[in-house]
Amino acid sequence: MRIKGYYTLRCSDVIEDISLYNETLDELDGLNYQIKYGKTEGNLLFKVVNEESQVEQVKNFEKFNFPWCDNILIIEGEIEGDFPMPETLIEKRVRDLFILISICKNGIIDYPAGELFIDEIHSLTCESFVHSIDFIIKSTEKLKWPKLKTLKIADSIAWWEKYRNALDGISENKIGRAINAYSQLFNSRGGSDDSAKLFWTLVGIEAIYVVGNSSLQDQVNRKSQIFLGERQEFKKTFSKMYDYRSRFVHGDLNFENKCFMDSEKTENHLVDFWGHRDFAISILVGTLQNLILENRHSLEFDYRLKNNMA
Repeated sequence: MRIKGYYTLRCSDVIEDISLYNETLDELDGLNYQIKYGKTEGNLLFKVVNEESQVEQVKNFEKFNFPWCDNILIIEGEIEGDFPMPETLIEKRVRDLFILISICKNGIIDYPAGELFIDEIHSLTCESFVHSIDFIIKSTEKLKWPKLKTLKIADSIAWWEKYRNALDGISENKIGRAINAYSQLFNSRGGSDDSAKLFWTLVGIEAIYVVGNSSLQDQVNRKSQIFLGERQEFKKTFSKMYDYRSRFVHGDLNFENKCFMDSEKTENHLVDFWGHRDFAISILVGTLQNLILENRHSLEFDYRLKNNMA
């Protein structure tokens, strides 16, 4: 089966310096992406359309219903096997890849909506992902911790694929649980202000750092600084984040209605929530970045008593 897809790409509005976005486009252009599920497998070649005339040509294509974009990602390739709906497998694999890209590139790129064709027949309209990962850049600039990195996409795929079972279904270990918790931060539309984003992010963080069910906050506080570096400033921000989560989970915190009306009070509440959300996401992203960079699939910590005897 011959595959062709057109996906939207858009640079985050949060970031003023778009060099990281352009770097991401360069890495996507020419990327070979292998997909597999059971006996079904294939290879997809990515091509980024940069010229304005080409972008307009694709945007005006009769099946393409997503004009809100800066660039177009064209995917071409072949797939073989007995998967009953191959277009859904391709959509899933593309979404999985772009979740990885959000980790590698700190959410710089907004997520693709698109159209898929199989053997030149239109097969699926793919909805975009909505996220707020890009706000971690502002958070780390303010709090100066953790120090985020940018990773090469192609170099990160092999690590990511080790968690294919988690990505396709149920997690099997601590890192898989963290990845699946991270996936909860993405929606087809809206939802970036959902207070549950903080809950899911801390589930992911605790899956990696916590052993047992006692002193959760203290374990995360100490171990994350061992792995990500010591926090030199804004040291109370961590405890405030955990206090906010605790009050929210136990019903001791006022929060917005599902369909709230804008007001000064809701705006102040959301600004407070956004600060805790972005700080937590930056810890989870920074941790996943280090795991990928060091090719780790678990973290073990050894606490030792210092010898202070004269």
